[in-house]
Amino acid sequence: MPIRYSLTRLLRSELGQFYTFDCLPTSRSYMHVMCKSTGKTVASVMVPPFMAIHFINAYEEVDKHGEATEIIADCCEQYGDPAIIKTLVLRQLRSFRGMDLLPNSRVGRFRIPLDGSTFGELQSALDPEEHGRGIEMCNINRARIGKKYRYAYGCGARRPCNFFNTLTKMDLVLQKAMSWYEEGAVPSEPFFVARPGASDEDDGAVMSIVSAEDGGGYMVVLDATTFKEIARVKFPYGLPYGFHGCWIPAKNS
Repeated sequence: MPIRYSLTRLLRSELGQFYTFDCLPTSRSYMHVMCKSTGKTVASVMVPPFMAIHFINAYEEVDKHGEATEIIADCCEQYGDPAIIKTLVLRQLRSFRGMDLLPNSRVGRFRIPLDGSTFGELQSALDPEEHGRGIEMCNINRARIGKKYRYAYGCGARRPCNFFNTLTKMDLVLQKAMSWYEEGAVPSEPFFVARPGASDEDDGAVMSIVSAEDGGGYMVVLDATTFKEIARVKFPYGLPYGFHGCWIPAKNS
């Protein structure tokens, strides 16, 4: 990526244009694939410049003989632009006056060949307009981690906005998306919980902790298939915004 930690700024406690980072737009970007069991490098390719904070999933594509031909790696990609770092500054988040300030982002799909090629590809997995040209903090059915998958759930955008303000379900096969939105609400990372005994990838619920416009907070529960709201739990206190969430199932008795 063109963004680098600046050791000088960290040691001196100095802030630059991108705070503790330096942006080097002419630097090259690479993707490296390593074998978890041996630690050896399987592939190392140059890719187009990119900027990503979160990756969604990665898996092997295989040919008709079952041999792996390439790695697919999906991420929340900012078109190689580190402007999202400045967007997250508190004074910027507090200063929304109806202007569209959220930088564009997409589901970036890397294709990393395993045939010894030195170049990889970076494309959009679906039209960014499907999720409002904004996507971050994605989650999937945990049973599909490291495997070919179809659905991803994340925080999208309804513009104009200065931060992610929707929950979005993306179908990466049909390249379509559905969104949940409530005026003034700021949802955190959605997490998928499979229905017990489910066989379909999207059979379950999607949950998110939401900061409400009035300063309160609640958890919203969506049907993962239809993406319609099925439940809401209001908290008896104000809730500061948090980026991430998790689901901890009860232990079997």
